[in-house]
Amino acid sequence: MANKDAPKPRPRPGFVLSKWYLDCVAEDGTAFIGYHAALAYRGARVHYASTLLRGAGGDILNAVSLRNTAPPSVEGSTVRWSHGALGVVGVWDALVPSIEETLLGTAGGTVRWRCEQPLAEATVRAGRGTTVSGLGYTERLELTVPPWRLPIEELRWGHFLAAEAALVWIDWRGTQPATWVFLNGSAVSGFEVGDACVAGPDAELTLGHSTVLREGPLTSTALAGVGAITRLIPARGLPASECKWLSRGELRRGGTGAAAGWAVNEVVRLGGGHPR
Repeated sequence: MANKDAPKPRPRPGFVLSKWYLDCVAEDGTAFIGYHAALAYRGARVHYASTLLRGAGGDILNAVSLRNTAPPSVEGSTVRWSHGALGVVGVWDALVPSIEETLLGTAGGTVRWRCEQPLAEATVRAGRGTTVSGLGYTERLELTVPPWRLPIEELRWGHFLAAEAALVWIDWRGTQPATWVFLNGSAVSGFEVGDACVAGPDAELTLGHSTVLREGPLTSTALAGVGAITRLIPARGLPASECKWLSRGELRRGGTGAAAGWAVNEVVRLGGGHPR
Protein backbone atom coordinates (compact mmCIF):
# COMPACT_ATOMS: atom_id res chain seq x y z
CA MET A 1 0.00 0.00 0.00
CA ALA A 2 1.39 3.41 -0.96
CA ASN A 3 2.44 5.72 1.82
CA LYS A 4 0.20 8.80 1.58
CA ASP A 5 2.70 10.80 3.61
CA ALA A 6 5.61 10.04 1.30
CA PRO A 7 6.90 13.17 -0.48
CA LYS A 8 5.71 13.49 -4.04
CA PRO A 9 8.45 13.38 -6.66
CA ARG A 10 9.30 16.75 -8.10
CA PRO A 11 8.26 17.19 -11.71
CA ARG A 12 11.13 17.16 -14.13
CA PRO A 13 11.85 20.51 -15.74
CA GLY A 14 10.60 20.68 -19.31
CA PHE A 15 13.80 22.29 -20.58
CA VAL A 16 17.36 21.52 -19.47
CA LEU A 17 20.44 22.78 -21.28
CA SER A 18 23.89 21.99 -19.90
CA LYS A 19 26.73 23.65 -21.78
CA TRP A 20 30.50 23.81 -21.43
CA TYR A 21 32.68 26.50 -23.01
CA LEU A 22 36.47 26.14 -23.14
CA ASP A 23 39.16 28.18 -24.88
CA CYS A 24 42.89 28.70 -25.19
CA VAL A 25 44.76 31.52 -26.93
CA ALA A 26 48.47 31.46 -27.72
CA GLU A 27 50.55 34.61 -27.63
CA ASP A 28 50.66 34.77 -31.44
CA GLY A 29 46.85 34.79 -31.66
CA THR A 30 46.33 31.14 -32.51
CA ALA A 31 43.09 30.31 -30.71
CA PHE A 32 40.94 27.31 -29.84
CA ILE A 33 37.30 27.47 -28.73
CA GLY A 34 35.29 24.41 -27.77
CA TYR A 35 31.67 23.73 -26.80
CA HIS A 36 30.09 20.63 -25.32
CA ALA A 37 26.34 20.66 -24.66
CA ALA A 38 23.37 18.42 -23.89
CA LEU A 39 19.76 19.53 -24.38
CA ALA A 40 16.64 17.82 -23.04
CA TYR A 41 13.34 19.28 -24.24
CA ARG A 42 9.90 17.92 -25.08
CA GLY A 43 11.02 14.34 -24.51
CA ALA A 44 13.97 14.66 -26.88
CA ARG A 45 17.66 14.65 -26.04
CA VAL A 46 20.30 16.20 -28.26
CA HIS A 47 24.07 16.13 -27.76
CA TYR A 48 26.34 18.65 -29.40
CA ALA A 49 30.02 19.54 -29.51
CA SER A 50 31.91 21.96 -31.70
CA THR A 51 35.30 23.54 -32.12
CA LEU A 52 36.63 26.71 -33.67
CA LEU A 53 40.32 26.89 -34.48
CA ARG A 54 41.88 30.17 -35.57
CA GLY A 55 45.34 29.99 -37.08
CA ALA A 56 47.99 32.62 -36.49
CA GLY A 57 47.37 33.84 -40.05
CA GLY A 58 43.66 34.39 -39.38
CA ASP A 59 42.24 31.31 -41.12
CA ILE A 60 39.31 29.74 -39.23
CA LEU A 61 38.37 26.06 -39.14
CA ASN A 62 35.04 24.92 -37.65
CA ALA A 63 33.92 21.38 -36.78
CA VAL A 64 30.70 19.96 -35.31
CA SER A 65 29.72 16.59 -33.82
CA LEU A 66 26.36 15.28 -32.56
CA ARG A 67 27.80 12.19 -30.89
CA ASN A 68 26.92 11.47 -27.27
CA THR A 69 30.33 11.77 -25.63
CA ALA A 70 31.54 12.48 -22.11
CA PRO A 71 31.62 16.15 -21.10
CA PRO A 72 34.81 17.77 -19.81
CA SER A 73 35.95 16.39 -16.46
CA VAL A 74 37.05 18.34 -13.40
CA GLU A 75 39.90 16.86 -11.37
CA GLY A 76 40.74 19.26 -8.55
CA SER A 77 41.98 22.42 -10.27
CA THR A 78 42.38 20.70 -13.65
CA VAL A 79 39.84 20.41 -16.47
CA ARG A 80 40.32 17.79 -19.18
CA TRP A 81 38.38 17.37 -22.40
CA SER A 82 38.82 14.85 -25.16
CA HIS A 83 36.53 14.28 -28.12
CA GLY A 84 37.56 11.61 -30.59
CA ALA A 85 35.28 12.71 -33.46
CA LEU A 86 36.59 16.27 -33.26
CA GLY A 87 40.19 15.26 -32.63
CA VAL A 88 40.38 17.26 -29.40
CA VAL A 89 42.62 16.54 -26.41
CA GLY A 90 42.95 19.43 -23.98
CA VAL A 91 44.14 20.13 -20.44
CA TRP A 92 43.48 23.34 -18.47
CA ASP A 93 45.23 23.99 -15.11
CA ALA A 94 43.61 26.75 -13.05
CA LEU A 95 45.58 29.80 -11.91
CA VAL A 96 42.58 31.58 -10.29
CA PRO A 97 39.78 30.12 -8.09
CA SER A 98 36.44 29.25 -9.66
CA ILE A 99 33.36 31.51 -9.60
CA GLU A 100 29.74 30.42 -9.18
CA GLU A 101 26.59 32.51 -9.58
CA THR A 102 22.86 31.95 -10.02
CA LEU A 103 22.21 34.51 -12.73
CA LEU A 104 18.45 33.94 -12.70
CA GLY A 105 16.21 32.14 -10.21
CA THR A 106 12.49 32.17 -10.83
CA ALA A 107 9.52 29.84 -10.58
CA GLY A 108 9.85 29.36 -14.33
CA GLY A 109 13.45 28.17 -14.20
CA THR A 110 17.02 29.03 -13.34
CA VAL A 111 20.29 29.99 -14.98
CA ARG A 112 23.30 28.71 -13.06
CA TRP A 113 26.77 29.73 -14.16
CA ARG A 114 30.05 28.33 -12.92
CA CYS A 115 33.27 29.75 -14.24
CA GLU A 116 35.43 26.74 -13.53
CA GLN A 117 38.66 28.50 -14.46
CA PRO A 118 38.70 32.29 -14.92
CA LEU A 119 42.38 31.94 -15.81
CA ALA A 120 44.29 28.77 -16.64
CA GLU A 121 47.37 27.46 -18.36
CA ALA A 122 46.19 25.31 -21.22
CA THR A 123 47.40 23.04 -23.99
CA VAL A 124 44.94 21.79 -26.60
CA ARG A 125 45.49 19.56 -29.60
CA ALA A 126 42.73 19.97 -32.16
CA GLY A 127 41.95 19.79 -35.87
CA ARG A 128 44.66 18.67 -38.29
CA GLY A 129 47.10 18.07 -35.44
CA THR A 130 47.36 21.74 -34.45
CA THR A 131 48.47 22.34 -30.86
CA VAL A 132 47.54 25.57 -29.07
CA SER A 133 49.36 26.43 -25.83
CA GLY A 134 48.68 29.55 -23.81
CA LEU A 135 46.25 31.06 -21.35
CA GLY A 136 42.77 29.57 -21.23
CA TYR A 137 39.32 29.81 -19.72
CA THR A 138 36.54 27.31 -18.94
CA GLU A 139 32.94 27.68 -17.80
CA ARG A 140 29.72 25.71 -17.64
CA LEU A 141 26.15 26.93 -17.79
CA GLU A 142 22.92 25.17 -16.84
CA LEU A 143 19.53 26.54 -17.90
CA THR A 144 16.15 25.16 -16.93
CA VAL A 145 14.39 28.10 -18.57
CA PRO A 146 14.33 28.29 -22.38
CA PRO A 147 16.56 31.11 -23.73
CA TRP A 148 13.60 32.71 -25.52
CA ARG A 149 11.95 33.24 -22.13
CA LEU A 150 14.91 35.02 -20.57
CA PRO A 151 14.42 38.71 -19.72
CA ILE A 152 17.25 39.59 -22.10
CA GLU A 153 17.28 41.49 -25.36
CA GLU A 154 21.04 41.71 -25.61
CA LEU A 155 23.89 39.84 -23.92
CA ARG A 156 27.48 41.03 -23.69
CA TRP A 157 29.92 38.43 -22.42
CA GLY A 158 33.66 38.09 -22.41
CA HIS A 159 36.93 37.59 -20.63
CA PHE A 160 40.40 39.08 -20.80
CA LEU A 161 43.42 36.99 -19.85
CA ALA A 162 46.97 38.08 -19.08
CA ALA A 163 49.71 36.56 -16.98
CA GLU A 164 49.06 39.20 -14.31
CA ALA A 165 45.25 39.31 -14.24
CA ALA A 166 41.93 37.99 -15.51
CA LEU A 167 38.72 39.98 -16.04
CA VAL A 168 35.36 38.29 -16.73
CA TRP A 169 32.07 40.05 -17.51
CA ILE A 170 28.41 39.25 -18.16
CA ASP A 171 26.07 42.10 -19.11
CA TRP A 172 22.33 41.56 -19.58
CA ARG A 173 20.23 44.23 -21.27
CA GLY A 174 16.45 44.04 -21.40
CA THR A 175 13.52 44.08 -18.98
CA GLN A 176 15.75 42.96 -16.08
CA PRO A 177 19.20 44.42 -16.78
CA ALA A 178 22.08 43.09 -14.72
CA THR A 179 25.88 43.18 -14.84
CA TRP A 180 28.43 40.85 -13.26
CA VAL A 181 32.17 41.56 -13.37
CA PHE A 182 34.95 39.52 -11.75
CA LEU A 183 38.60 40.46 -11.36
CA ASN A 184 40.94 37.56 -10.60
CA GLY A 185 37.95 35.50 -9.50
CA SER A 186 36.47 38.10 -7.12
CA ALA A 187 33.28 40.08 -7.77
CA VAL A 188 33.76 43.82 -8.33
CA SER A 189 31.04 46.44 -8.58
CA GLY A 190 30.45 49.75 -10.33
CA PHE A 191 31.57 48.56 -13.75
CA GLU A 192 30.12 49.50 -17.12
CA VAL A 193 30.42 47.22 -20.14
CA GLY A 194 30.80 48.81 -23.57
CA ASP A 195 31.76 47.66 -27.04
CA ALA A 196 35.48 48.32 -26.58
CA CYS A 197 35.84 49.03 -22.87
CA VAL A 198 34.97 47.49 -19.51
CA ALA A 199 35.58 50.12 -16.86
CA GLY A 200 35.03 50.57 -13.14
CA PRO A 201 36.59 52.10 -10.04
CA ASP A 202 39.12 49.28 -9.68
CA ALA A 203 40.22 48.63 -13.25
CA GLU A 204 39.77 49.56 -16.88
CA LEU A 205 40.05 47.20 -19.81
CA THR A 206 40.49 48.69 -23.27
CA LEU A 207 40.05 46.44 -26.29
CA GLY A 208 42.08 47.29 -29.36
CA HIS A 209 42.46 45.42 -32.64
CA SER A 210 39.69 42.83 -33.00
CA THR A 211 39.18 39.89 -35.34
CA VAL A 212 35.68 38.53 -35.97
CA LEU A 213 35.60 34.83 -35.16
CA ARG A 214 32.01 34.37 -36.30
CA GLU A 215 29.00 36.54 -37.03
CA GLY A 216 25.37 36.12 -38.04
CA PRO A 217 22.18 34.31 -36.97
CA LEU A 218 22.85 31.56 -34.43
CA THR A 219 21.35 29.02 -36.80
CA SER A 220 24.19 29.71 -39.25
CA THR A 221 26.98 30.17 -36.68
CA ALA A 222 26.86 28.38 -33.30
CA LEU A 223 24.03 26.05 -34.39
CA ALA A 224 25.07 25.55 -38.01
CA GLY A 225 24.41 21.98 -39.09
CA VAL A 226 22.50 21.15 -35.92
CA GLY A 227 18.99 20.73 -37.28
CA ALA A 228 18.11 18.40 -34.40
CA ILE A 229 18.29 21.39 -32.06
CA THR A 230 16.74 24.04 -34.28
CA ARG A 231 13.73 21.82 -34.97
CA LEU A 232 13.00 21.76 -31.23
CA ILE A 233 13.08 25.53 -30.86
CA PRO A 234 9.93 27.51 -31.62
CA ALA A 235 10.17 30.05 -34.41
CA ARG A 236 10.17 32.96 -31.96
CA GLY A 237 13.33 31.59 -30.36
CA LEU A 238 15.34 31.40 -33.60
CA PRO A 239 16.07 34.97 -34.75
CA ALA A 240 18.93 35.43 -32.25
CA SER A 241 22.24 36.61 -33.74
CA GLU A 242 25.77 36.85 -32.44
CA CYS A 243 29.16 38.32 -33.12
CA LYS A 244 32.22 36.89 -31.40
CA TRP A 245 35.63 38.57 -31.45
CA LEU A 246 39.21 37.85 -30.54
CA SER A 247 40.73 41.13 -29.37
CA ARG A 248 44.00 42.47 -28.04
CA GLY A 249 43.51 44.31 -24.79
CA GLU A 250 45.17 46.27 -22.01
CA LEU A 251 44.03 46.14 -18.40
CA ARG A 252 45.02 49.02 -16.12
CA ARG A 253 44.62 48.73 -12.36
CA GLY A 254 45.27 51.70 -10.08
CA GLY A 255 48.83 52.92 -10.29
CA THR A 256 50.18 49.72 -11.82
CA GLY A 257 51.25 49.45 -15.42
CA ALA A 258 49.04 47.99 -18.12
CA ALA A 259 48.75 44.23 -18.47
CA ALA A 260 48.55 43.19 -22.12
CA GLY A 261 46.73 40.09 -23.27
CA TRP A 262 43.94 38.57 -25.34
CA ALA A 263 40.18 38.85 -24.90
CA VAL A 264 37.37 36.71 -26.28
CA ASN A 265 34.09 38.62 -26.21
CA GLU A 266 30.70 38.52 -27.86
CA VAL A 267 27.37 40.27 -28.30
CA VAL A 268 24.25 38.14 -28.65
CA ARG A 269 20.90 39.69 -29.57
CA LEU A 270 17.84 37.62 -28.82
CA GLY A 271 15.48 39.88 -30.73
CA GLY A 272 17.07 39.40 -34.13
CA GLY A 273 19.26 41.73 -36.16
CA HIS A 274 23.03 41.70 -36.23
CA PRO A 275 25.16 42.87 -33.30
CA ARG A 276 27.41 45.80 -33.96
